[in-house]
Amino acid sequence: MLSSVRLASASVTILLASTTSSFAVTAPSPVALSGAIAPGGSGGTYVAFTNPVLNANGQVAFQASLTGGTSTGGVFTGLSGLLQAVALQNTAAPNGELYGTLYTSATTVTVNLNNSGQLAFISPLTGGTPTSGIFTGTSAGTLQLVALQSNAAPAGGNYLAFAATGINAASSPVINPNGQVAFSSTLTGGSPSPGAGIFVGTPGTLQTVALLGGATPAGGVYTTALTAPVLNNNGQVAFVSLLGTSSPQVLFAGAPGSLQSVMVQATTAPGTGGQLYGTPNSISYNDAGKISYTSSLTGGASTSGVFAGTPGNIQPVVLNNTVAAGGSGGTYTSISNATVNKLGQVGFTSTLTGGTAASGLFQTTLGGTVRAVALAGDVDPDGSGATIASFSSGEVQNGVGMVTFIANLTGAGVTSGTNSVALLAGLPGFLVQIVRQGDIIDVNADPLITDSRTVSVIGLLINAGGQDGKGVNFNDSAVIAYRLGFTDGSAGIFTSVVPEPATLSLLALGGMSLLRRRTTAK
Repeated sequence: MLSSVRLASASVTILLASTTSSFAVTAPSPVALSGAIAPGGSGGTYVAFTNPVLNANGQVAFQASLTGGTSTGGVFTGLSGLLQAVALQNTAAPNGELYGTLYTSATTVTVNLNNSGQLAFISPLTGGTPTSGIFTGTSAGTLQLVALQSNAAPAGGNYLAFAATGINAASSPVINPNGQVAFSSTLTGGSPSPGAGIFVGTPGTLQTVALLGGATPAGGVYTTALTAPVLNNNGQVAFVSLLGTSSPQVLFAGAPGSLQSVMVQATTAPGTGGQLYGTPNSISYNDAGKISYTSSLTGGASTSGVFAGTPGNIQPVVLNNTVAAGGSGGTYTSISNATVNKLGQVGFTSTLTGGTAASGLFQTTLGGTVRAVALAGDVDPDGSGATIASFSSGEVQNGVGMVTFIANLTGAGVTSGTNSVALLAGLPGFLVQIVRQGDIIDVNADPLITDSRTVSVIGLLINAGGQDGKGVNFNDSAVIAYRLGFTDGSAGIFTSVVPEPATLSLLALGGMSLLRRRTTAK
């Protein structure tokens, strides 16, 4: 049987038009590994991890379960070899209570990280009256309390619960590079009792963005639901609220005190020939004030679309039931997972019908040509002969136009549950494979010691544009962070470096492919 083995050094030199371009697609580099002693002095070792987040400086942050010590979970951040414990279960939080459960599952991520190394996270609390809190800081010694359950909120009343529901719920609290945090909370008490609100600011300087029962820029009052917000570097937030018991849903964006309505359900969607907006979803926001979102549509040929722009100047990016990019001959059907990055590029996912591909990932600029990032049926770039069957994640965009995502594979040599999932990254039209289920990799960072393990699970954050306060795992230096699980039950956090855009463009022009793997007899 053949088994794919990760190259110990993936440096490759390629000659292009008499110019030698040397670049490295690095093998997975371990940041944290189950069985290793976790920092912080609890005496415990790592067991399992959430999908990591990553900032511009290569620092990672993640939650982990622990065993054998005084804490069974914690939040950790830093560089490989220089990790710090930010918070450990059963240790004192800044308010004097004890942190509660800090790890529940690999898919539950409540930690976000900005480019200054500051984290924002929610933690349950024990030992007193408050049951949860929101905290921010760079390490255990610098953490500050942002908001505490049962304490007074800026708008009157007390915080009741920070576990947001609805659109973008998993992103609360979000944090921008200036250290501002945005979050939603249900509230109790106050006169009149507002029921819920959205807040933004730094510890001690929080502002109220919106309150249930408060007047909205679209007329009427916020009612029934306020979704968790996204937040850009200028302190502008975006969120969705109902103006009635069931409708209309309205997307709002802007700074506290200067919010604008971006779209209103059952009003005319621009560029659709008079079709009406349905419900908004998949909200993303960049520092230039450009916002992207998906919406269902009624009253015409399209039933959904992606829209982007600034409040008052929104345009359709793509509408379903139109011809899809990439030459598959199909049309867009179910469109989702819209994000906007620093360059204003909008990425989205769509199922397809009527052509050779059943689904695809796409990227475009506002008013520009849509490009297919990858289509079902595309050949896996590792050279094995397998093809992409579908996508188990939307794409994460970095600020230089590169993307990363997880693909499900089929075809040559693929056995379900053994080697059928791969992590891909790169530019649209030129992707490389980072790691694949079934790869045997060396998890020991010491070049003199080999500890080979077989990959069974690949974990990646999904659907991020990089400037909306939500954690990302792909930075502008082309470093990607991800979680791997292995067939022996162990797991770890890893990073790899993807070829930078200039190198990938040269390779694409030269018509050359990069083989990330070699095969050896097992």
